[in-house]
Amino acid sequence: MEAASLAGTLKLAKLILLYDSNEVSMDGSLDLTNRENVAKKFAAMGWNVITVENGNSYFFCTHAIARAKKSTKPTIIIFKTIIGLGTLKEGTSVVHNEILTQEDHYEREIIRTNAEKFMVCPFELALDISLFCDGIICDYNYLFDPHVYLKRFFAEGKRGEYL
Repeated sequence: MEAASLAGTLKLAKLILLYDSNEVSMDGSLDLTNRENVAKKFAAMGWNVITVENGNSYFFCTHAIARAKKSTKPTIIIFKTIIGLGTLKEGTSVVHNEILTQEDHYEREIIRTNAEKFMVCPFELALDISLFCDGIICDYNYLFDPHVYLKRFFAEGKRGEYL
């Protein structure tokens, strides 16, 4: 915390901290182990605080990062997320500790529902999910809109630069 306090004192404006606030710890609900107000703590240290209520939304997250880049102080962005989103273990600490099984899979309707809820393209959400999967069984050309612009996956440039 001393380093964070120093960053606030020195007004290190290029420093952006991304904080995942899914309210779940390894052992259960976060309030079992942590009762501090992170936003107030960082504000007291001289930081700009941005809270993203819909932290699972690419749109809102990128907006928050753009705002943080304009700040004259270091910024913490607190993303309110749902751990294990779209699985049967959504919102539980089990997601921290266990491998998701065949029963915890993403189906077409789950992807579409979450894409609509978080205002993202279902095809791109499926591609993002596929980055964390061991196996994919489907043909995306028939599942979703095949005309989605996929520059971030097929663009020339450094490997791993998707945005």
